[in-house]
Amino acid sequence: MLLGSRRPKERTELALPVTGLSETAAHAEVLVDATPGTVSVELLHSIGAPALAGTLT
Repeated sequence: MLLGSRRPKERTELALPVTGLSETAAHAEVLVDATPGTVSVELLHSIGAPALAGTLT
């Protein structure tokens, strides 16, 4: 399991590895978007379709 964050360097308190959103999406088979609905679409657009290709979102 890999966690993605907009600010991965600030997430040092977590027990799992944390990377940037695009890197996390590029490695994912399943991607869970746990952002508020008002920013979800914008966030997914910022990651980009190529990084999301082949993932279950």
